[in-house]
Amino acid sequence: TPQQPNQPPQQARGMKGLTVEEVRLVSRIFTSGVTCLRLFTDSGEGDEIFEAIGAVFTVMEPRNFIDMLHMKFPQLFVAMVENMPLAKIAAWLLSNQVVSMRTADV
Repeated sequence: TPQQPNQPPQQARGMKGLTVEEVRLVSRIFTSGVTCLRLFTDSGEGDEIFEAIGAVFTVMEPRNFIDMLHMKFPQLFVAMVENMPLAKIAAWLLSNQVVSMRTADV
């Protein structure tokens, strides 16, 4: 069956990592983090918050991170277009060694 937007793929039994519902929950942190960063990038105080939010995603299983990114990338893209300082998120995803290995084929 084709993958629906904003829906993580169903996880096969026996795989480690988060359940589909847990991936949805973690993706809310991503969405809330982008909203929070919008508020703080205007004042120039977003670096600490940016690092804290980003740290959450370095400890996720690669498959779960890709599922979450698949669900939330359209919203992230729009946020970056609307607020250019949020492009730091994409730069961080690419520059962070742990995360960039996970997103190289996305």
